[in-house]
Amino acid sequence: MSLNTGRLTIIGNDGTERILKTSGKVFRIGSYLSCDFVLDNPDAKRVHCEIQSDSFGRITITNHSKRNPVLVDEVPLKGTRPLYTGSVVTIFEKKLRWINKNRVPRTENNVDQTKTPKKLIRRAEQAPNSEPSALMRKKAASHRITMHK
Repeated sequence: MSLNTGRLTIIGNDGTERILKTSGKVFRIGSYLSCDFVLDNPDAKRVHCEIQSDSFGRITITNHSKRNPVLVDEVPLKGTRPLYTGSVVTIFEKKLRWINKNRVPRTENNVDQTKTPKKLIRRAEQAPNSEPSALMRKKAASHRITMHK
């Protein structure tokens, strides 16, 4: 999977929004010129943080700065965590909102929990063209003798 289904929106101080398209598996934010979003702050690391997509389509954000950590929904980020749609990422004075059209919005219950969907166990249904009672109606054959000439 890739980040093509999502986008980052830069939220201005006056409330205006500018859209950054994301593509590939990794979106890098930092002061390095090869980053996808370049920070002009002198305290920014070359690669300050990364937004990644794994093969299952899960989006994660990784913080690479211990001195000036990235804030996700106003909580300092240590290491890596899932990035949910609607989450606001704050790096210095920049605010970015992550939107992913294929994902559900973040709720208080799913912030730091990784869940595996429960397997639904269904009872097997009888095929419409089968009739198991027909086997029961068959009479048992008595001992027969067949002679051939």
